[in-house]
Amino acid sequence: MPGGGFDVHPENINRLGRPKKGETFTDIIENELSKENVKIKTEDGVTMVSAKEAVVRKLISLAVQEGSFPAIQYLMNKLDGSPRQMITLESGKKEEITPEERDALIEKYEKELAEIEVQNQRATE
Repeated sequence: MPGGGFDVHPENINRLGRPKKGETFTDIIENELSKENVKIKTEDGVTMVSAKEAVVRKLISLAVQEGSFPAIQYLMNKLDGSPRQMITLESGKKEEITPEERDALIEKYEKELAEIEVQNQRATE
């Protein structure tokens, strides 16, 4: 942790620990999505499906039938993964920097960030 650990900032300790299984927001969403409580129209009439399946069917419908680009993009990213993106870090010079220079810049900025956090902490005390 920049600017010290729990020794310096004991207020950051999560004394209650991780929530019990089933109590997290994600667990509750997953539980609700797994319930078969959504009616959908099919060729055979009406059937009950899970909310998760209904969401997937709607997403596919948006992508295929309506041509929604965000839905298409989301499905492609889920199936094939997001495309790799190159990030360049420049030091103000026109030429590319070496990995060592990049690491030095990152270290410099992390130190500056830690100093700012310490100053903000002192200001709030």
